[in-house]
Amino acid sequence: PAGGGESVRDVQARAKTCLLDDVLPAIGPGECAVVVSHLFITRSLLSFAEPSTPVAEISVPTASVSTIDFDGENAVVGLRGVKPAISAEDDARLAAGSAET
Repeated sequence: PAGGGESVRDVQARAKTCLLDDVLPAIGPGECAVVVSHLFITRSLLSFAEPSTPVAEISVPTASVSTIDFDGENAVVGLRGVKPAISAEDDARLAAGSAET
């Protein structure tokens, strides 16, 4: 990697380790966790759940929702890259460049 940064494989391994060692053990049966991340981490976690799909081939739009369900043994993608609808009022407000609530 340029400038001594992490390689793609390093980032993928770090994301998977965090999920398996930190996130999943912290939630109980029937509970869920929300992970907010940058695009490549999202793609890395989805590739963990879909190992036959290379991370470079996983398309996820920005500001979208993806879900991964775990049954203790397997990871299954429930949603991938779903963009929530916003109201016309919010769309106009955001288009005008105002981030005020």
